Amino acid sequence: MSTWLLSKSDLAKYPFAEEAARYVESLGFMLADFDRPEYATVLDRAEQRITEALRFGAVSYREEPGREDVEILSFPLSVALVKALNDSFLRRRYALSESKRLDGLLAKEPDLGKIAYLASSFLGWRVDALKPSPGSIYEYAVHFVDYLKVAPSFQDEKWKLVNRPVQAARVYLGREDMARLVAEGARLKVERRLEGALDAQIPASFRPRLERLVAVLATRRAQFQAEELPKTVVTGAFPPCIRQLYDGLLVGKHLSHVARFTLTSFLLNVGMSTEEVTRLFTRSPDADQRMTRYQVEHIAGRRGSGTRYTPPNCGTLKTHGLCVDDGAHCGSVRHALTYYKRAARTRAAPPPQAQAKA
Repeated sequence: MSTWLLSKSDLAKYPFAEEAARYVESLGFMLADFDRPEYATVLDRAEQRITEALRFGAVSYREEPGREDVEILSFPLSVALVKALNDSFLRRRYALSESKRLDGLLAKEPDLGKIAYLASSFLGWRVDALKPSPGSIYEYAVHFVDYLKVAPSFQDEKWKLVNRPVQAARVYLGREDMARLVAEGARLKVERRLEGALDAQIPASFRPRLERLVAVLATRRAQFQAEELPKTVVTGAFPPCIRQLYDGLLVGKHLSHVARFTLTSFLLNVGMSTEEVTRLFTRSPDADQRMTRYQVEHIAGRRGSGTRYTPPNCGTLKTHGLCVDDGAHCGSVRHALTYYKRAARTRAAPPPQAQAKA
């Protein structure tokens, strides 16, 4: 499998691949080289990739002969632009959008071996494409350790290891699930690549493009905020831990089981309806609306034992790594709902001057 060679067309489809990185390195480009007029189409495409991520939540792919270099080179250039803007919302949004593009392409990839090769060479996974077998729905076998690096990110119950066929330490998957797994692995890796400061000087001529991207970013951030909770819920009174979970969900960040339970139970207890919470969680690309609705209604006490659940206390949230700055912003409060009630009352109270006049 290590001897696999990808075509230039493949590199345009999968510009994150190791071969694509080596190809770009072989050309000897510096960031300042893209300032030259002959590379304007590459710079245009890099800007477009980021704009598409912000506006549509997915990066497009157009297979056009002769444009392979534009696709290959625009990916690392877009990574540089995102790093230059240094915005956490944008980093998550861009990584997720590139993974959606990848998911769609891998699901249509006719060569099973190529998908396995990409998973092993780019992600370092131990994975094999299986020979076709009559009646078998499984096309890949992934070592369970590699599977568990990504699968816990997904909300659907089918991704739990106990719900998968496992034999000789290998998890068996069909093509669609394999594509989804690799795409999520790529999202995590791209997001890590986007962290930290850019180690190169952005040419001055790039400034108008960066300003356009900042404007699009501001617009999308405002739109996300406008899509927030009903007006009866005081979003400004959310404790830092809930605010972080909520903002992460809005931009497509995958939440752990404990994080989803915490956010769901909190929102239900501060006045959001089960329908509104369900809609919020089914924005996620891997969401199962039927299963999500069932889980939300269970937490709301409308199914099962009839118990309406409340969020875990602060000690439990700290244990699971969900507390922000070790509670430094919360004073002596020991529960998210207590913080919310106090903060909501403070916001609702008239200022001292107004009280005196009354």
